[in-house]
Amino acid sequence: MEVESWVLGTTHGHIADKGAGNPEVKVFNWFKGQAAGKQPVGDSDILITSHFHHARLADWGGGCGWMQARLSTAAPLSTVT
Repeated sequence: MEVESWVLGTTHGHIADKGAGNPEVKVFNWFKGQAAGKQPVGDSDILITSHFHHARLADWGGGCGWMQARLSTAAPLSTVT
């Protein structure tokens, strides 16, 4: 999806349940595989996931970032790092 010249990729995030590392490492490794496999989501400027129920923002370099959407109202906004 393109919004104001940004390519946004979305996925639930369960795609990264397997493998070693924290949620960011798992999602990043999945994303790298999508880019290497020339899948459309691999072209995203920003990848948006929601599976982990906590807020997180990360700059992955090379013009790509990750936004983990916070779905639980129990977690304070201060959890965004």
